[in-house]
Amino acid sequence: MNEYHIEEIPVGKLVECAERALVDKKTFPFLPISLDRAIAQANNPAASEDDIGLILAFYNEICIGYRGLLPCLVNVGRDTDIVNAPSTFYIAPEYRGKKLIDNITIAEKINTVAIEQKHDFLGTGFSQQAIRYYQSDKRFQSLSPLPYLRINIGWLSPFSSIFKKLSRINKISQLRGFFNFCTHIVSITLDRLINIALKSWINPVGSGTSAHFNAVKVNTISALTNDSTDGESSQQIKIHRDVDVINWMLNYPWIKNDQSIQSRYHFATPRTRFEFLPYHLIDRAKNKRVGYAVYSISVQDEFTTLKILDYKTLNDKIELFVLANALDIARREDVNTIECSMDFWKYIEGKGLLRKVTRSSNRVYAVYGKKGGLFEQQSFNIELNYTDCDKPYT
Repeated sequence: MNEYHIEEIPVGKLVECAERALVDKKTFPFLPISLDRAIAQANNPAASEDDIGLILAFYNEICIGYRGLLPCLVNVGRDTDIVNAPSTFYIAPEYRGKKLIDNITIAEKINTVAIEQKHDFLGTGFSQQAIRYYQSDKRFQSLSPLPYLRINIGWLSPFSSIFKKLSRINKISQLRGFFNFCTHIVSITLDRLINIALKSWINPVGSGTSAHFNAVKVNTISALTNDSTDGESSQQIKIHRDVDVINWMLNYPWIKNDQSIQSRYHFATPRTRFEFLPYHLIDRAKNKRVGYAVYSISVQDEFTTLKILDYKTLNDKIELFVLANALDIARREDVNTIECSMDFWKYIEGKGLLRKVTRSSNRVYAVYGKKGGLFEQQSFNIELNYTDCDKPYT
């Protein structure tokens, strides 16, 4: 019959949509959203129930593509507003590039529906294919890329890296249990000896600073006594992330270690581990809380990434400890790469070995401004950050 239609799923109906897609495999040959993510986004403190959270494209009553939208709070000076951030985007391969709806492609139609929502559009962290698409669509405005840091700390644990490669060799599969146990113990021991020997060369903390503070693992973050949610008096735009947003992220993770029900979800990247690590930072001498820090750790294909996400401290000395704590976690957890904002570069550039294993990468941004919206003007003042949009959640 060759009929098509677009369906917009409001945030209040995301869980119902995810549950339907799990059982109706004829209509949904792939999952447009996982149940975990639907539950999380249904509890998004920035969203109302009628905000659109998912756009579905159907052809002959079969889902052939989707676009996820994440409403995000933004500070505009001392006021707050909401923008939509794209969270997922998928078109079935056989329909890519085909003009089926209004003589335009499925991708163009879905993105048109996305930008016609009531909120402005701000996206970041696109794939190379998506970057080319947004650059070719003149409706979107590209922003200057955001640089961030990748500390290749795994380079300082060479024996663990060798162990991981050897443990995957099929020829020794019959010895895997015993071999893995022995080589794992040996590799960890050798790498820890290396780290002890090189600690003074890679530790960014000055003499005695680590001894001044302690990181206490918690389940939720509490605001500091001097926390203020007031924006600046200027009209600068920035993504709003206070303890309410952070605790929503911690309490409703998009990704869980159990992948059994997510195998048909194209954005459910198989992880053997995904976990948020929230800490309160304590001044040992005063027994007083002086900050907080939230990290995430993700293991995919035996490659471990630690990200420094949200943190707030009373001064630079404590901010320095946030990075030191990340390095300590990296040593304990056999981390390959630490990702963090450029704010930490000032603590790294003076350390020769740490600087040599640190590289900068860029994240791209695209915006669409509605008439009378935040991004309508060609020139607007926006502060970009490592935790913008949907990036902290995955």
